[in-house]
Amino acid sequence: MNQGTQNTAVRKPEAVAQRIVCLGLLFLRGEIEQNMAGASSDGARKIHRDTHARLYEWTRQGDLHKWFHPAETLEWELPLGQWLPATTIRTSWLPESNGTLLWALGRLAHLPPIEEVFDVLAIVRKLPLLQDPAPFLQAVALRPLSELEQAFRVMDIWHWRAQVDAAIRGELTPPDDWTWPKIIRVTLDLAHEEGVVPAPLDDDLACFGKPYRDLEPAQRRFVASVSTERLRALAWVLGRVEQWGDLPTSSVGAAADATPAGSPAGAN
Repeated sequence: MNQGTQNTAVRKPEAVAQRIVCLGLLFLRGEIEQNMAGASSDGARKIHRDTHARLYEWTRQGDLHKWFHPAETLEWELPLGQWLPATTIRTSWLPESNGTLLWALGRLAHLPPIEEVFDVLAIVRKLPLLQDPAPFLQAVALRPLSELEQAFRVMDIWHWRAQVDAAIRGELTPPDDWTWPKIIRVTLDLAHEEGVVPAPLDDDLACFGKPYRDLEPAQRRFVASVSTERLRALAWVLGRVEQWGDLPTSSVGAAADATPAGSPAGAN
């Protein structure tokens, strides 16, 4: 199986820790936005405004606010209540990328299976919120490169399968002399031989106890979103993309040339 571009500059642990803090803040801002919209009393709205104010003031201490990327800064600086619903939905998936980053630093023991999300409270508890972030930044080290690479390859397969699913549903034509079922079967058989995925179930990835192709629409969207966020995090840590938010070009199997390169497969 084509393993794609080799990593050129693995991120420094401190940079990963800074990214964890930023993603955690953006997720919490999204939660506050949702809670504000659903608040039924002035008292409840005040609690949410006060929480936002404390987090915002914390980011103005030292250089913490400089850790955001430019687009994130624009979102963070918007007054409370002015986020678009699409922004709130997008940030609701950030625990999947943030949990992956915490795992990469050894702060979480396991990556959940693709059918499960990270424990959001466990992620939030790891953040140095309203504290001096220096100890959090200093006491970090990445997992061995081999573990990160293996996790990347696993998530690349899941994201690739979501891309193929989107291609099939978009009625895209597979490469010459191939069918989509054949591409899936050959690619997964090889990935299984290389120890990347378990034995296929009925010539497909096993997910929610059934072949991927038999998933319900909501399950397809779930897997696409989870795989996108986790792959984004792993690709960034390994230096396979230049900046946060980018996705690596699919490098899995014969479908790489037939599916939209780097597409999130309709996720989020």
